[in-house]
Amino acid sequence: MFRGKTSDLRSYGDARQLADWLNQNAPSLQGPQRRVGRLIELLRQASRASGLSPDQTTEIESLLLPAAGRPWKPVPRMGGTGWYVSQTWPMELHGLVLAARLSDHGLEWIRRCPCGTWFVAHNGRSQFHTEKCRVAFWMNFHKTPEGRAQRAAYMRQLRAAKKRIQVGRAKRQKKEN
Repeated sequence: MFRGKTSDLRSYGDARQLADWLNQNAPSLQGPQRRVGRLIELLRQASRASGLSPDQTTEIESLLLPAAGRPWKPVPRMGGTGWYVSQTWPMELHGLVLAARLSDHGLEWIRRCPCGTWFVAHNGRSQFHTEKCRVAFWMNFHKTPEGRAQRAAYMRQLRAAKKRIQVGRAKRQKKEN
Protein backbone atom coordinates (compact mmCIF):
# COMPACT_ATOMS: atom_id res chain seq x y z
CA MET A 1 0.00 0.00 0.00
CA PHE A 2 1.30 3.45 -0.88
CA ARG A 3 1.36 5.75 2.12
CA GLY A 4 1.44 9.48 1.44
CA LYS A 5 4.65 11.36 2.06
CA THR A 6 2.86 13.69 4.46
CA SER A 7 3.07 11.05 7.22
CA ASP A 8 6.68 11.96 8.05
CA LEU A 9 8.63 14.56 6.10
CA ARG A 10 11.94 13.22 7.43
CA SER A 11 11.17 10.06 5.49
CA TYR A 12 10.85 12.05 2.28
CA GLY A 13 14.31 13.52 2.85
CA ASP A 14 15.71 10.06 3.52
CA ALA A 15 13.95 8.72 0.41
CA ARG A 16 15.43 11.52 -1.73
CA GLN A 17 18.91 10.85 -0.28
CA LEU A 18 18.55 7.11 -0.86
CA ALA A 19 17.48 7.55 -4.49
CA ASP A 20 20.44 9.90 -5.09
CA TRP A 21 22.85 7.49 -3.40
CA LEU A 22 21.57 4.55 -5.43
CA ASN A 23 22.03 6.54 -8.65
CA GLN A 24 25.63 7.61 -7.86
CA ASN A 25 27.31 4.96 -10.00
CA ALA A 26 24.51 4.52 -12.52
CA PRO A 27 23.78 2.63 -14.74
CA SER A 28 25.51 -0.38 -13.16
CA LEU A 29 25.02 -0.87 -9.44
CA GLN A 30 28.20 -1.30 -7.42
CA GLY A 31 28.41 -3.71 -4.48
CA PRO A 32 26.82 -1.48 -1.78
CA GLN A 33 24.12 -0.16 -4.13
CA ARG A 34 23.36 -3.69 -5.34
CA ARG A 35 23.03 -4.84 -1.71
CA VAL A 36 20.57 -2.04 -0.88
CA GLY A 37 18.62 -2.63 -4.10
CA ARG A 38 18.24 -6.30 -3.14
CA LEU A 39 17.17 -5.30 0.39
CA ILE A 40 14.48 -2.99 -1.02
CA GLU A 41 13.27 -5.75 -3.35
CA LEU A 42 13.06 -8.30 -0.50
CA LEU A 43 11.19 -5.90 1.80
CA ARG A 44 8.70 -5.10 -1.01
CA GLN A 45 8.11 -8.81 -1.63
CA ALA A 46 7.56 -9.36 2.08
CA SER A 47 5.03 -6.53 2.33
CA ARG A 48 3.09 -7.85 -0.69
CA ALA A 49 3.08 -11.41 0.65
CA SER A 50 2.42 -10.18 4.22
CA GLY A 51 5.28 -12.20 5.64
CA LEU A 52 8.83 -13.44 5.18
CA SER A 53 9.99 -16.93 4.38
CA PRO A 54 12.91 -18.28 6.44
CA ASP A 55 15.19 -17.90 3.38
CA GLN A 56 14.17 -14.25 2.95
CA THR A 57 14.77 -13.59 6.66
CA THR A 58 18.25 -15.10 6.42
CA GLU A 59 19.05 -13.08 3.29
CA ILE A 60 17.87 -9.81 4.87
CA GLU A 61 19.97 -10.51 7.95
CA SER A 62 23.03 -11.18 5.79
CA LEU A 63 22.44 -7.95 3.85
CA LEU A 64 22.23 -5.99 7.11
CA LEU A 65 25.27 -7.71 8.67
CA PRO A 66 27.82 -5.01 7.66
CA ALA A 67 25.82 -2.42 9.63
CA ALA A 68 25.75 -4.48 12.84
CA GLY A 69 27.59 -3.16 15.88
CA ARG A 70 28.69 0.21 14.52
CA PRO A 71 30.23 2.45 17.23
CA TRP A 72 28.52 5.55 18.57
CA LYS A 73 30.34 8.89 18.64
CA PRO A 74 29.62 12.51 19.64
CA VAL A 75 28.92 14.80 16.67
CA PRO A 76 28.83 18.63 16.79
CA ARG A 77 25.40 20.13 16.15
CA MET A 78 25.00 22.44 13.15
CA GLY A 79 25.73 26.05 14.14
CA GLY A 80 27.99 24.93 17.00
CA THR A 81 25.23 24.96 19.64
CA GLY A 82 26.10 21.64 21.25
CA TRP A 83 26.59 17.98 20.49
CA TYR A 84 24.47 14.93 19.82
CA VAL A 85 25.29 11.23 19.75
CA SER A 86 25.20 9.36 16.46
CA GLN A 87 26.51 6.15 15.01
CA THR A 88 29.38 6.40 12.58
CA TRP A 89 28.70 4.98 9.13
CA PRO A 90 31.20 4.57 6.33
CA MET A 91 29.91 5.87 2.98
CA GLU A 92 29.32 2.38 1.59
CA LEU A 93 26.81 1.75 4.41
CA HIS A 94 25.00 5.08 4.01
CA GLY A 95 22.35 3.61 1.67
CA LEU A 96 21.89 0.60 3.93
CA VAL A 97 21.20 2.85 6.91
CA LEU A 98 18.72 4.95 4.90
CA ALA A 99 16.93 1.84 3.61
CA ALA A 100 16.71 0.46 7.15
CA ARG A 101 15.27 3.76 8.40
CA LEU A 102 12.76 3.86 5.54
CA SER A 103 11.69 0.24 5.95
CA ASP A 104 9.23 1.27 8.65
CA HIS A 105 7.64 4.02 6.55
CA GLY A 106 8.41 5.35 3.12
CA LEU A 107 10.32 2.55 1.40
CA GLU A 108 7.51 2.15 -1.14
CA TRP A 109 8.38 5.66 -2.38
CA ILE A 110 11.71 4.42 -3.73
CA ARG A 111 11.17 2.92 -7.17
CA ARG A 112 13.36 1.79 -10.03
CA CYS A 113 12.47 3.09 -13.46
CA PRO A 114 12.63 0.58 -16.35
CA CYS A 115 15.71 2.50 -17.56
CA GLY A 116 17.48 1.62 -14.27
CA THR A 117 17.31 5.03 -12.54
CA TRP A 118 16.09 5.10 -8.94
CA PHE A 119 13.57 7.82 -8.06
CA VAL A 120 11.13 8.97 -5.39
CA ALA A 121 7.55 8.26 -6.46
CA HIS A 122 5.15 11.18 -6.10
CA ASN A 123 2.07 8.97 -6.05
CA GLY A 124 1.16 5.31 -5.95
CA ARG A 125 1.06 4.97 -9.75
CA SER A 126 4.47 6.46 -10.60
CA GLN A 127 6.51 4.03 -12.71
CA PHE A 128 8.96 6.33 -14.50
CA HIS A 129 11.42 8.95 -13.28
CA THR A 130 10.69 11.45 -16.10
CA GLU A 131 8.09 12.09 -18.77
CA LYS A 132 10.75 11.54 -21.44
CA CYS A 133 11.48 8.08 -20.05
CA ARG A 134 7.76 7.21 -19.92
CA VAL A 135 7.24 8.18 -23.57
CA ALA A 136 10.36 6.28 -24.68
CA PHE A 137 9.28 3.16 -22.77
CA TRP A 138 5.79 3.07 -24.30
CA MET A 139 7.09 3.85 -27.80
CA ASN A 140 9.43 0.86 -27.54
CA PHE A 141 6.82 -1.32 -25.85
CA HIS A 142 4.28 -0.78 -28.64
CA LYS A 143 6.85 -2.01 -31.17
CA THR A 144 7.00 -5.47 -29.55
CA PRO A 145 4.50 -8.25 -30.42
CA GLU A 146 3.17 -8.16 -26.86
CA GLY A 147 2.74 -4.38 -27.02
CA ARG A 148 0.98 -4.57 -30.38
CA ALA A 149 -1.40 -7.23 -29.08
CA GLN A 150 -2.19 -5.14 -25.99
CA ARG A 151 -2.79 -2.04 -28.11
CA ALA A 152 -5.01 -3.99 -30.54
CA ALA A 153 -7.12 -5.34 -27.66
CA TYR A 154 -7.45 -1.83 -26.21
CA MET A 155 -8.52 -0.40 -29.57
CA ARG A 156 -11.13 -3.18 -30.04
CA GLN A 157 -12.60 -2.35 -26.63
CA LEU A 158 -12.56 1.37 -27.41
CA ARG A 159 -14.31 0.93 -30.77
CA ALA A 160 -16.94 -1.35 -29.17
CA ALA A 161 -17.59 1.22 -26.43
CA LYS A 162 -17.94 4.04 -28.98
CA LYS A 163 -20.30 1.92 -31.04
CA ARG A 164 -22.48 1.23 -27.95
CA ILE A 165 -22.64 4.96 -27.28
CA GLN A 166 -23.61 5.73 -30.89
CA VAL A 167 -26.28 3.01 -30.91
CA GLY A 168 -27.68 4.36 -27.64
CA ARG A 169 -27.82 7.90 -29.05
CA ALA A 170 -29.50 6.70 -32.22
CA LYS A 171 -32.17 4.84 -30.19
CA ARG A 172 -32.84 7.92 -28.04
CA GLN A 173 -33.15 10.14 -31.10
CA LYS A 174 -35.48 7.63 -32.75
CA LYS A 175 -37.70 7.61 -29.63
CA GLU A 176 -37.81 11.41 -29.54
CA ASN A 177 -38.91 11.65 -33.17
